[in-house]
This record gives sequence, structure tokens and C-alpha cells, in this order.
Amino acid sequence: MGSTFTDLPEIDHQNKVRSKDLDFFKYPDNIGEIISAESTYVKGSKKLSGKEKTGVYVKFIGVSILISLAIIFLAKVENPIWILIWIAVPNGISIWLASASSSFSGECSFIGSKGFAFYEFQDSTDNIVKSIEINFDNVTDLFTTSVVKKVNYSYSGTDFIFSWLNDNKLLYEIEDTHSNKDNKPGEYPFNYYFMDRAERQWTFYLAQRIDSELAKNGCLEFPLIGADKNNKWFRVPYIKLEPSSITFYEGDQSMTYQPKDIKRLYASNGNLHIEHQNYQKRFLFKNKGNTNIIPLANLSNTKFFFKAMEIMLGYQF
Repeated sequence: MGSTFTDLPEIDHQNKVRSKDLDFFKYPDNIGEIISAESTYVKGSKKLSGKEKTGVYVKFIGVSILISLAIIFLAKVENPIWILIWIAVPNGISIWLASASSSFSGECSFIGSKGFAFYEFQDSTDNIVKSIEINFDNVTDLFTTSVVKKVNYSYSGTDFIFSWLNDNKLLYEIEDTHSNKDNKPGEYPFNYYFMDRAERQWTFYLAQRIDSELAKNGCLEFPLIGADKNNKWFRVPYIKLEPSSITFYEGDQSMTYQPKDIKRLYASNGNLHIEHQNYQKRFLFKNKGNTNIIPLANLSNTKFFFKAMEIMLGYQF
């Protein structure tokens, strides 16, 4: 199935040049101009015939039998239980590998100026088993979180979640784990860098609408996002950003800061740190003046919040 988009960009979601051997079996309808695209579908590939699939299984099982016999004879295994184990385990692995090698499936994904899309087929390019298309016009909030896991004080992975919502309705969610301890850009799994690219495009999309949002509402609002024990999502008013001030809400209480009141503002460890003009950090004595630490956990559209702070109040993070 050939490409129908003559202007489809040649880069993938990591800005790498996509292989010309790859093609796309389905295209999105409503995510704007395509910015990046990826596919695992190789041009001209097709489902194996029954005879070809049998040949794959025979090949893998034959190799596993040779491995089993080699282990049993070279290690002089005599215990019947261990003989069964050394026959069963390699054969089980070989059957799994043969199934994976003989299956016919593929995925393709797109990041557009107004959304993202993901498709998957099984057995036939016409048999679409997964079809996700999210248009940013239908999104109100993106909630992201990541949790570093440790076993015996050693890094064992990072759990991450990307939740796309329309008010209190969950539109799409990816929950997965990566093992990129040092956060190297080219070493993330697909789910992570696909969603990260989508989040960056979502942030750009929102930044283009700052002026119209201010003209309509006079401010930008950033709620806290959460889900209750019944997995029902909710939004709580938290931050109101205006051209000349930023206000934080906590229940019935609120705190408003103007740029002239702030000496330094920075983000660290998931918190927003605000140092007032009277704040002084001293080396040997207790620090003097006022400072506030605002937790940003569960903040909606976090990257856009920082971008809006840069555009509207001139603070870079």
C-alpha cells in the first residue's frame, strides 16, 4: 500500500531520517499538517503462507532440540526432571520466537500540528486492530508523571504516564516504564519519545493561542489534575496567570505575586521556588526574608505553564 501523502516528512519522532523501506498502511484524517511519522511496516511484506510458517517453526524447534541435547550430554544430566526441564525450556522459547517471527503485523504513528495518531494492524493491512487519533481541539489537559524506582538503592527503571483529557473525560493514556537512567535523548522506548514529541507539539499549539485566550478570559488557568478511587478524573483550580501577575489558589486562600515582588523564580524537584525581593541567602547565618515553595505535582499542562511564564512574565526555566 503506497503513500498517499506526497509531502509526508522524511523524519521520525526523534528527528532521524526514516528508512525508505518503510511505508504507511493508514493515515490520520484530522491532526493538521504532519510533522513527523514512523512505521514498522516494510514495503511489499505480506503474511506467510501455511507452508512458510511451518518452515519457521521447524527451524526454531530443530535448533532448540540440538541445544537441549548438547546441554544434556555435555553436562551429563541424568536426573529425569532436569532432562525434562532442559528439553521444555529451550523448546518453549523457540516456539515463542517462531510465533513472533512468523506473525504479520505493523504499526504506524504520526505527530501533526493539531494532534497525534497511532495505528496497528494484524494479519492484514486492512485489519486495523488499534486506531487512536487525538485532535488538540478536543483536549483541555495533559497530565504527566514519572516515578523513579529503586531496588536496594539501585536504579531499576522509571514509570511514566501521559494522560490526555477533555475536562474530566480521559481521551487517551499511555502508562509504561523506561530504563533510561541518565535521560539520554536517543535511548527512550517508543511510547516515551512518541508522547514526549506529542507533548512538545501540544505546548507549541497552546502557546500560539495565548493572545486569544487572554482576550477571551483575561488570564490563563492551570488546574490540578487527579483521579479518585473510582478512577473518575477531576480538576481543581490552582494557578491563574495574568500578564502582570501570578496567583496561586489553595481552597479559599490565594497568593498573588507581581514581577516587581519577585527576586528569583525557579523550578526544582517538582516545586516552584519564589524568592521575594527581601530574600537574602547567607552563608553562615539563617537566610533572611521571604521565600515560598509551591508544589507542582499534578499540575495540568506543566510544560506549557513554564512556557507561558517565559512569554508573559519573562521567567526562563
